[in-house]
Amino acid sequence: MNVFRKGVLKRRLTKKRRFIGSCIAGLGALLVLVPAAAPDLSFSHLLLSDVPHSAPDAPAVREPFSDFTAVQRSARDYPVRVVIPSVGIDVPVKEASVIGGAWEVFADTAGHGHDRAIPGAGDNIVIYAHARPGLFLNLKNVKIGESIFVFTQNNWYEYKAMESFDVTPDTVDVVLPADSEVLTLYSCSGPWDTTRRVIRAHPIQ
Repeated sequence: MNVFRKGVLKRRLTKKRRFIGSCIAGLGALLVLVPAAAPDLSFSHLLLSDVPHSAPDAPAVREPFSDFTAVQRSARDYPVRVVIPSVGIDVPVKEASVIGGAWEVFADTAGHGHDRAIPGAGDNIVIYAHARPGLFLNLKNVKIGESIFVFTQNNWYEYKAMESFDVTPDTVDVVLPADSEVLTLYSCSGPWDTTRRVIRAHPIQ
């Protein structure tokens, strides 16, 4: 191979290396500039699905906080029963696991998110159930000042209802962690279950 041919091949090889290098650098810059996708915080996925009250089984509730930092618990004394004497609510509570990215929803009991706060932990305790007879149908009738009792495996706690209101399915703040202890009960409400009834209660010291 003559000297001229060798020079041509060497220049072509150098150009290819420079081109590949510039592509890699450009890809790296693109990855830095593109922001990560925002997490799905839709309250409609977190709360009960809009299903007829006569349905034998409810679809699971999506859990958008798959990477949410779980509440740290020193004692795993889970809720097992919630009682509101004034409206005749006396419902067992089961731990709701996250299966396939969704909280379980039970047809015959209330649910407590397994990765949510427990009574006495100083955080937001979230318990939910269908608006059906024998469950949370009468939650809408709870009045401010009325007592709510939560029984755990080893203890019981009394709370006083402080707020009663409806929210739209895209409201998420009522189920997020809190700076102080609060009990949040919620269920479907409104025509065709288009809203959510929320009861917020504070512990009685």
